[in-house]
Amino acid sequence: MNTSDRRIKGLGEVSIRVKDLDAMHKFYEDVVGLELLRRDESFVFFKIAEGYGGHSQNLALFDASDRVFLDDKSLDLSPERTTLHHIALNIPRENYEAEKSRLEGLGLTVEATEHAWLHVRSLYFADPEGTCWSLSVTTRRCDRQPGERVRSSMFHGSPSTNGVGGDSSQARSRTPATADSFCGGLLRAADRRFSDGARPSRRTVT
Repeated sequence: MNTSDRRIKGLGEVSIRVKDLDAMHKFYEDVVGLELLRRDESFVFFKIAEGYGGHSQNLALFDASDRVFLDDKSLDLSPERTTLHHIALNIPRENYEAEKSRLEGLGLTVEATEHAWLHVRSLYFADPEGTCWSLSVTTRRCDRQPGERVRSSMFHGSPSTNGVGGDSSQARSRTPATADSFCGGLLRAADRRFSDGARPSRRTVT
């Protein structure tokens, strides 16, 4: 298909089925920081960012008992059996380290990773039910002056690596260890699917 023939202009919505709608509502509003659009008995809608043509980019959470359009779906949700790998949200690159510290301060286990071939650095973490997310920033310099050569990265040296903070039982309960290990397991499994010669360059920040 020619580029001019492509009709897709953006991603309008991602919808996730959840077990505990109240807990997940609190996590995405208070921890991730998304803007609440609407809360109903069986669903919650959040705005992620401005979208295309007046349609904002949204995240929707649906209670697993809501069977609309999903007659063939199981009521038994399991992060180990999901087909979803992860979902990435973009943040300003100047907020990268602050967000890492903030998430760790809330008791989340955060895996900081650089995807050199995409010019992206990401902070991976899991929600309370095991869905893997990342907050990502570009490392590509986009604000160059006319005639200036493009540099592949804006980051130099090794980023700081603070230990996991905020070890309160209340914060830890938001994201069980099983969810954190599941999120990290997805990344390791993806790496194993590439041979050494074919694996994209990715450096884990240490």
